Amino acid sequence: MKSNSRLSSRLLNRKIYALSLVAFLISFVSSPLWALGSYAEGWRVVKLLRMEESGLIFSSYEGKFEVMSFDSGEKCVERDYMCYTPTTTELRFSVRSENTDVVNFLKDNEGQEFVIRYRQHLIEPVALSTDLEVLEIKALTEDKPAELPATISVEKAGSKRSFAIQGRVIKLDYEGNLVGTFEGLYLDTERNKVFPFSVTEEALAKHVMQLMVCKKSYFMGLSQAYVNVTFRESDYDLFAIDMDKAPR
Repeated sequence: MKSNSRLSSRLLNRKIYALSLVAFLISFVSSPLWALGSYAEGWRVVKLLRMEESGLIFSSYEGKFEVMSFDSGEKCVERDYMCYTPTTTELRFSVRSENTDVVNFLKDNEGQEFVIRYRQHLIEPVALSTDLEVLEIKALTEDKPAELPATISVEKAGSKRSFAIQGRVIKLDYEGNLVGTFEGLYLDTERNKVFPFSVTEEALAKHVMQLMVCKKSYFMGLSQAYVNVTFRESDYDLFAIDMDKAPR
């Protein structure tokens, strides 16, 4: 009897483990903006430096973008909004040859600035020469998309302080292996500074990603937490966008 009881217990534990694993995988794959096998997926403002066709067995297009970034080791005063001085760096990318819309756009726009939707793979795909794959491209526009509301706001995530800056978001993606977060960079056009931030609400993140084609600067409301929130890369959280005035 004891032997049968132990066997039944082991079988029950295995079933519970299997069900838990299935539930985890379902929740993992269904995360917003997530793709299995990706580390990050999102949008970024880039400038095309060069592109060329490559590959013997698998044909693809490879090239380099120039992107705006910052030096995290720079000595600056965050409280006075003096971080960080913009830097430029080169970013290697790949495009699948069958993605003809992207390939044709890049062929015609060397030296130009635009917005890309990209996927950064966990492991470099066999058919590509880099782990950064360009999926889609949008040309920059003078103003926001007509269908996009002029304002959007969500609850503030930080309680230490809140403030407004005028500028543009130059990068925003959904990244992470197990727990995903929205992480980005904004350009403060008044002070000419670049700074990292997070977004905690998916609706606001999607709004920002559509707005990134806009060359016109706009107002952003940000809040700061007392401590860096677990899983997020920044304790600065974007809570509002307003095309005309500083949000409160």
